[in-house]
This record gives sequence, C-alpha cells and structure tokens, in this order.
Amino acid sequence: MSVVLPTLLYLGLYLTQSTQAAIAQHRKPVITAQPGSEVQYNEPVTIRCQGPPYAEAYKIYKKIEPEPRNGSKFLVAGRTNTLYIQKMKWDNIGLYRCSYMGAGFWSPLSNPLQLVMTMVGLTAPVMKALPGPMVLYNEPVTILCQGPPDAEAYKIYKVEGLEPREERKLLVAGKPNTFSIQEMKANWTGLYHCSYERGVWSPPSGNLDLVMTGSYDKPSLSSISGRVVAPGNNVTLQCFSRINFDSFILTKDGAPQFTHRQSYTVQDNGLLITFYMDSVTSTQAGTYRCYGGFNKNSSMWSHPSDPLQLMVRGPAGWSVSPQNQVRLSLAGLFLLVLVVLVAEACYSHKRSFYGLRSDPYLSVMTNTEDTRGI
Repeated sequence: MSVVLPTLLYLGLYLTQSTQAAIAQHRKPVITAQPGSEVQYNEPVTIRCQGPPYAEAYKIYKKIEPEPRNGSKFLVAGRTNTLYIQKMKWDNIGLYRCSYMGAGFWSPLSNPLQLVMTMVGLTAPVMKALPGPMVLYNEPVTILCQGPPDAEAYKIYKVEGLEPREERKLLVAGKPNTFSIQEMKANWTGLYHCSYERGVWSPPSGNLDLVMTGSYDKPSLSSISGRVVAPGNNVTLQCFSRINFDSFILTKDGAPQFTHRQSYTVQDNGLLITFYMDSVTSTQAGTYRCYGGFNKNSSMWSHPSDPLQLMVRGPAGWSVSPQNQVRLSLAGLFLLVLVVLVAEACYSHKRSFYGLRSDPYLSVMTNTEDTRGI
C-alpha cells in the first residue's frame, strides 16, 4: 500500500505535466469575421477559426453569461471551422472564441472576437490624424474619430497582423473620441478605424493609414521648370536619392497625400524620380516635399526632402479652374439679365414718349392751354 500510493501520485503528476506540455505546444488559433466584425442588421457574416494544417477538429464558442460565471455556448463542434450567420440579429451580438484539437489535445482559446451589429441610416464616422497622417519619428500625433454630436460612445481600433490572420486591437472604448500617441514609433504605424454608438453601432470609418517618417536619409527635390511658372504650363519635379528605394511619394502641404505621374531613372550614384504635373493652375501652387520608402514596409518613410515652394503666376496660357468656371458662368448670366432689363426699360420709355405726341386729344388740350396763355 505504501508503494502503490506514491506510484499513483507520480503517475498522475506525470500525466498532468504531459498534458500541459502537449497543450502548450499548440499555438492558439485566430478567429475572424468576413466581411468584418461590424455587420449591418439582416446582413450575412461568416465566423472562421484558423488553426494549423494538422488540426483534427474545431469548436466555436459564444459567451452567453456575464461575469463572474462566463458561460459559453457551443456553436460549432467538429471538422468544420466556420460558422455562417445568414441574417445578423440582436442575439448574434457578442464575444466569440474558438479552439482546435491536434494530437488528441485541445489548443488554448483564441483571442475574443467582438461581433457588433450596425443599423442602416447611421453614417460612418470620419477618422483623422492631427496634425496629419505622416508623423516624424518621436513626434506626437492624435487620432480623432468624428461622429455626430449625440454619439454615446466611441471605439477606436488598430489593425494588427496581415490577412488572413488580421486582428483588431481595441484602443479606445467609451466617451473619448481621441487617442493620443506621445512619441511616434514603428509599432504605431499601420491602419486604424473607428465606430460610434447611437443606440446601435455605426458602420466603421474608412481606414486611416498612419505613417512614420524619418526612418531613412532624406532625398532632394528640385524643379526643372523653375519655381515660378505661368498658369497652363507643365511642371516637372525631380526627386533624387542615394538610397535605391522602391517607392516614392510627392506631397503638398495642406493637401491629402498624393503621387503624380512619375518615371524612374537609375543613375550611378542613386535613383532619380520624375514627377509630372500637366497644365497647372493657381490651386497647385504651394510647398512640396518628396519621400522614399520600401514596399515591404509601406508605413515607414524617409525624412522629407527640403521643401520646394512652387508659385503659379504671370501671363496665363488661358486656364480656368472648375470653381472659376462656375463663377464666370454666373457672372455672365447676371450680365445677360441686366442687359435685358435695361433694354426693356428703354423700349418702354420710348413707347411712352411717342405715344404721348401722337394722341390727338392731348394735342388739342395742349393747343388750347397755349391759346389761353396768349
């Protein structure tokens, strides 16, 4: 008896440790929702549990009880790793997790997936970065989610990982609609989006791509056309870098990020990129900078080039912006109406004058008065 009991205890301890070791070897799965975790009322959504190729079975759970009991309901158990919801309803809202079986043991649970229902009629919020989405290394930036004045709460997310193992990290949940980053680092680069609550949750905002600059040495920017050009002329800007970047952008202060038509020329001492702007107008005057980067990390760019000030003035090859075309059309219409009114007034005055002289009764009365005066 004294030998059997320690043996059983040792065997139980060994089995427990073996089981824990086997479970520890399993990486937790990734749970995702397609087309997204924010689903409009009555629209379909598919929840997918992504495990390794050797996974033998899957379980998808939905949390059905609040703390502290944390009850869960099995929704999928077997070979399939997807849960298809044909029409999103109130009872589908909530937290979902999943696990898979491999080598006879179940994996740890995935991170939770929050399934949210949105309603048609709520507009998506607008997401901005202040002072802008291109942030210099170690500089501060504030992410702003703009919803309606009566929004009850906000959620701001950062997208982490790459498809199909993409996950969202919740940064803000509650009344604040801003998220502040004190010092910009590489881990803060990437995509952000947000939603607001007004009874139900709104559709998500468009993605905000937060970019860090200052990762590499700056290129140089010059203008072949000169810094002062006439409206209607073509402008050619050239960005030169000694680093063989595979991607370049040209930006203008106060305008959204953009890149004009461009061409590449490889030189002995670096790379020359030419940007073309056709038939410029006064709206294209401003301060320009160029950046270089690599496609493998599209959210990290070089230091900006020194600013180039482009001025559009002087005699024009006739060029009218769409806004000015509208103004000129309205001015022309006003002048036309004014000419018609003046012509009508002149014509009416003329008729009155000649009508007075040709009336016989008025002529007799006038002669009589003249005779009495004599």
